[in-house]
Amino acid sequence: MNHILSLNLPVIAKKSLSLRSFWVFSVIFLFTLLFFYVFQVTILARSTDLIKNYQSRINELSRDNASLEISLAKQNSLVNIGTLVQSLNFEKTDQVRYLQILEGQVAAK
Repeated sequence: MNHILSLNLPVIAKKSLSLRSFWVFSVIFLFTLLFFYVFQVTILARSTDLIKNYQSRINELSRDNASLEISLAKQNSLVNIGTLVQSLNFEKTDQVRYLQILEGQVAAK
């Protein structure tokens, strides 16, 4: 004959053990959620700061671009063409002469 020895815990002890494990699990879960919340808030604050910095950089570059466009328009104006022509050693022409190619001639490379 087989004799089995079993330990029967009272029902109250079983409930308190599961209640205790429930509270331990709940506290661990709460701290985990709190950690992830703090982590996400930190990332959000960092991202907001980066966006603000990038936006100010975009505004600064837009202002620089506008001033460069104005400067380019001033340099390419007709007022400055005369000085550009003189600096490149262009001369005023009196007459225009074109090259005349005879019928029998072909340009070859």
